[in-house]
Amino acid sequence: MMNRIPSSLRIAASALLSATVATVLAGCAASTSPQQDARFGDSVHRLNEQQRLQPEASRTNEGKTLGADGRTVRASSDRLLESYRTPQANEVQSVGTIGNVGGTSR
Repeated sequence: MMNRIPSSLRIAASALLSATVATVLAGCAASTSPQQDARFGDSVHRLNEQQRLQPEASRTNEGKTLGADGRTVRASSDRLLESYRTPQANEVQSVGTIGNVGGTSR
């Protein structure tokens, strides 16, 4: 056993490894920006509030109806679905002539 590591070197390496691990873990646990962490998400909440045109709209529109009955809505949605199933001939547009304005194509 000629390759045996001296105990003093083993102790020093162990101490160095322990100190390194402790330093890395302490760095991960410490927060460097407590002021920013306390305000995290404030800008998102502020932007959501600014994008609302009328924040009290849900309270002021309570009890108002849309003005359409079930049969009207059903007929309208059936017509919409049918327009996708069988489109009119004049509604189909050709995309082959886009960008070709009276010139020759090469």
